[in-house]
Amino acid sequence: MKKILFFAAAAVAMLTGCSQNDDLTAPTVAQNNQQQTAIEFGTYLGRQAETRLGYVGSITSTELQDGKSGSKTQGFGVFAHYASDGTAYNSLTSRTPNFMYNEQIYYNSGWKYDNIKYWPNGTNRTTSAADDENATSTTANKVSFFAYAPYVNEGSGAYGITNLSGNSDVDNPKVTYTLDNAHFVDLLWGTAGTNGVDVAGNAQNGTVISTTANGSATSADANYANIAVNADMTKQKVDGVVQFAFKHALSQVAGYSTTAYGGLSVIADIDNGVNETTPTIGASSAETGGTLDPSKTKVTITSITITPDRTDTNGDGLYDNAMPTIGVLDLATGSWTNTAATAATQLNFTHVINNNPSDGQYILNTAIKTPTTLTEWDNIKDVTGVLSTAPTNVYASAAATPLIFLPGTTPKLTFTIQYEVCTRDTKLAAGCSIVTQTITKTISFGSPIQLNKRYNILIHLGLTGIKFDATVSDWVEDIDNDHDVDASDTQAVNLPINVK
Repeated sequence: MKKILFFAAAAVAMLTGCSQNDDLTAPTVAQNNQQQTAIEFGTYLGRQAETRLGYVGSITSTELQDGKSGSKTQGFGVFAHYASDGTAYNSLTSRTPNFMYNEQIYYNSGWKYDNIKYWPNGTNRTTSAADDENATSTTANKVSFFAYAPYVNEGSGAYGITNLSGNSDVDNPKVTYTLDNAHFVDLLWGTAGTNGVDVAGNAQNGTVISTTANGSATSADANYANIAVNADMTKQKVDGVVQFAFKHALSQVAGYSTTAYGGLSVIADIDNGVNETTPTIGASSAETGGTLDPSKTKVTITSITITPDRTDTNGDGLYDNAMPTIGVLDLATGSWTNTAATAATQLNFTHVINNNPSDGQYILNTAIKTPTTLTEWDNIKDVTGVLSTAPTNVYASAAATPLIFLPGTTPKLTFTIQYEVCTRDTKLAAGCSIVTQTITKTISFGSPIQLNKRYNILIHLGLTGIKFDATVSDWVEDIDNDHDVDASDTQAVNLPINVK
């Protein structure tokens, strides 16, 4: 007999697909050690889902440039630290942003900012280079840059970026983020991109910032990004830019996707008596027990509701598996420190997809939704429904907002699915028997979720029960780079024991 099952897949690739690369046009003037060279910026924002954001959904390259209303006034914020003696950032005891503090970088025929800064000339070289006109220096001046998006003045509002670390703080720059139950707002973290070379022609690849030096997370922490940022950079050649490769700082669950195994999708699973308690990860993670004959049986969906697990054994209003809504992102390390949830701050949303959505709800994909009248069932061949051959995304539109969670949390979500099974029977007045089923199942993630990854949920609709696949990928879902998102993009993650 089939059991309710869970699968998961872990992807470690980070936004490495095709992108828009928005570097500034480089100046054409000559450079030497006596001439100041302005610091310039570029961005790289990888391929991602077609959802909206910066506001609600997912920030795209266009939105990063134009802002929410296309006013070209948003962009991203930059903090920077200057070490005149060449001390590496990892060795600093004070990391006060003494070079830039929340500098707004906005797009206007290139990335620009108002308080122009110049590269320190010190390069720690005793031999000259062609563009230095035989000038040398013995002090390695280093500048470390950290960025986030979308830019905010000082952090304001009830959700999204609600606070920034101070301009006199001695620790890494940080962003405080508040997740709202009704507004899932994206947040980007700037990591090291393809930067211009220094005046000696050396690549500026960035530095991984130690989390132990300043008492934050350890490398074993599930939140720890271990990704290079634009730290310890020295004077670049005149055509160089400080490029930020922006990554999504939050975790996304489900949502709309055009790929078969992406986002929140469903597949028909007809019970054939096979015990799938211990499935093999890979192709079988999408297996169905039996083959649905669409000429005889149609499975359609009436509604899907997703909520946090609201079990409250203490009766104090705080859920047993309460998920926090307030966290602090370290812009140097990519680690999150989340504030423990209270009854007032816990995540408590209701996400509904159905045939006739009201405000705040989403409409089901026409291909799988249940007909609204009995007469539509009269000719069963004209009803599409959920198939057993390939998963179908449940949303009708890319405007559907994905679920967003703070990295480091371990979601426990309750799914309630109402669906109908129509079996052709010409002896019946309606031409088929219609059985309505409502199944509620709470699923738990087996480990804390991580930044810049989307966790895809695949619901198996069966005649005797429901099982779930939970896969995780970067927000670019083609993990194995075969130009197709399928069940091969998987890796086992142990989740709770299944129930018969």
